[in-house]
Amino acid sequence: MKTVKNRIDAINYIITASGMRLSDIADKAGISRPQIYRWKNREVQDIQTDSLNAVADALGYTIHHVNNTLEITRKGAENMDTKLLINAQMKLIVQYEEKIKIMENKIAHMEKMEKKMEKIPVCRTCLEMIGQS
Repeated sequence: MKTVKNRIDAINYIITASGMRLSDIADKAGISRPQIYRWKNREVQDIQTDSLNAVADALGYTIHHVNNTLEITRKGAENMDTKLLINAQMKLIVQYEEKIKIMENKIAHMEKMEKKMEKIPVCRTCLEMIGQS
């Protein structure tokens, strides 16, 4: 998301971020090529909201008016952020599940060893040495 102060800054950000040639942008947005060039060269004082929205829509952006600024967001960016977060969390869950399995195996092994140790006869002297008499 990019925040700018006016429509001229907004249109220039969108044009630059698109990476497209100005003539291709004009064709895609249905705006005259000379008009696109005037915006890019800042030869105008302001841009009509409809024109700004046409270019934004054609290039895959949305524009929201917030307080006295314009917020520019790539369409689908919100969903991408959510998808990335979910994927990262899923990877963590898998890692934790693997760690849990390892710990469960260690616990099971220790329980088996403890049962084996219970079967080993212990002499009275040994018990006295460890303080369990």
